[in-house]
Amino acid sequence: MLKLKSVFVPVVWVLSLVVSNVTVAQSIPILSDPIKVREVELMSNRLQMGAAQQEALLEVYDRYLLDFARVRSGEIKEFEDGIGEAAETFGFMQFEIPERELVEGLIRKAERAIRAIHQSDTLFFEEVSGMLTENQRVTLKRIEIARELEAYEMIALEMLGRLNEGARVNIRSLFKSLNAESSVEIDEILDIYDKRFLKEAKGGFDSVIVTMRMLLDQIDDLNIRGLDQQALMMRFMADPEAIEDLKRRGEILLKPLVNQVYEISQLNWNTWKRLHVLLSKEDAYRLQQWYFGKSFRDAVRGGTKVEDYFNVAVGLNSISESKKIDLQELQKVFRSKWTSMSETHAEVIESSRQNQTIAIMAGDAKSGFEERLDALQQKRTEYVDKTISRIESILGKELVAQLEGDSKKKNSRVSNGSAESSGGSVTVSSDGNASEV
Repeated sequence: MLKLKSVFVPVVWVLSLVVSNVTVAQSIPILSDPIKVREVELMSNRLQMGAAQQEALLEVYDRYLLDFARVRSGEIKEFEDGIGEAAETFGFMQFEIPERELVEGLIRKAERAIRAIHQSDTLFFEEVSGMLTENQRVTLKRIEIARELEAYEMIALEMLGRLNEGARVNIRSLFKSLNAESSVEIDEILDIYDKRFLKEAKGGFDSVIVTMRMLLDQIDDLNIRGLDQQALMMRFMADPEAIEDLKRRGEILLKPLVNQVYEISQLNWNTWKRLHVLLSKEDAYRLQQWYFGKSFRDAVRGGTKVEDYFNVAVGLNSISESKKIDLQELQKVFRSKWTSMSETHAEVIESSRQNQTIAIMAGDAKSGFEERLDALQQKRTEYVDKTISRIESILGKELVAQLEGDSKKKNSRVSNGSAESSGGSVTVSSDGNASEV
């Protein structure tokens, strides 16, 4: 029964995302809201507008709001009403295959709403562009792309990201969080990335729509509309040939999604590699940890624990200057090796994501990367343990005991109801192992 579920779930993955939780969609902003006043203010600041430009911008914005209100009462309302009708039909957390006409109608309404929002936004940006200098237009284009991307973020970064976590991040956003100094070369890389990312995000949306329609065709072909989840399971459980047919159909549905999400993942990977060599060591390390932490968590598991242990140890009031210097030197060595190790590990994970099949997802087949990933995981774990041991060797038993005592006092305060935020600190247990709290 469990194996049948593992085969069945990927086949109806897209359908269940859209339909089984359709009531939740009523409270989720699937479609973009109008550009907000605060965003216009930030735009003016980024463009370094003069007084005359700011006054003209507000006039354009007033017209934009009127136009967007028309879109909201038209195409957006039609889509939201369609979602509401579907919610009433299927109820909360209820699994039932909907009529084809309902799904096709929602798809058409969503596409019309997205186009209408884009047209309203495009008119706004075109009018703003007309009052700007060439340098200001470069910045405006970045803002416009970021705005258009909002319409596809749920598809590209959330829905498809469940198939490949490498597609769930935006490198531009990560770089912006660094507050690092940019350069002409970095700007060029990120501008190219923005355009490619938007293109691939649109491709992700299109691939979901195509897969949805293919799924509807297969539902009609199988004649299973009207059956609940239990009845669907029972229908296939007693027929091995039907299960194999379901796998085959699942592969057809899954392939375009896997291919598209891998394109996004590869775009992120290649852009990160180009940026990595242009940044300072500190910024490069931070960007890698953020990116890998979201997209390749296994590759950096344990790294935060070690970093926190370094910070806590160096911050001890009673530590000698010589021990502090030794720890800082060890931390430099750790970061250098950890950067290299985690990149190697992440690269193998990225390669393994290119070929995702029903058989692999169901555990009936291997991807061919298992042994390499297991070896890298073991190597990573051993290096984390070795580094923690070296930190404790530098500290000595007395300081390790002090950390252990501080940790117990903090845990005692938490258990007594006076919890304090640990800020990601590290505790040291009686066996000398560090753990995050």
